[in-house]
Amino acid sequence: MQNKIQSFNDFLQKLVGLELFYGIKAPDLHFYDLGFGCPVESESYDQTKRVLSPYILHATCDFEIVWKNNSHVDSFNCETHKEFFDHYFLTQLKGLIIEHITLKNNNELNLHLKNCCITFSPFNDDVESWRIFSTIDKEAPHLVASSIKIDFE
Repeated sequence: MQNKIQSFNDFLQKLVGLELFYGIKAPDLHFYDLGFGCPVESESYDQTKRVLSPYILHATCDFEIVWKNNSHVDSFNCETHKEFFDHYFLTQLKGLIIEHITLKNNNELNLHLKNCCITFSPFNDDVESWRIFSTIDKEAPHLVASSIKIDFE
């Protein structure tokens, strides 16, 4: 198990130093999409050319943004309006660099940025809460987590 945890951490370290380039919320869904790194042209699963960040995080779980010096906490969930999140991202998060990443025992994912920490808290079940994958290495597995399991798929 220790080797597996190390491989999860090795995978996550690929995001360190990358810019949080985009963030959107799907309309009428509890689905957030965050892109890390400057976009490059990539071929999607259906062979169409798209411009995507090298790494993408899909999250269906709730998450919080804790601002340094504990000045305040912003929370996001299925009730968050798409327009609010999209504007929030553009004005508060776009361009921030990932300084380090931590993964807790319950598969809580913490992205530590210069001014804040984004914490993705899996739901208390075995349903997928977040997924990180590479758009430039199609053969690379996705790192997928729920509160009770984490693995490469």
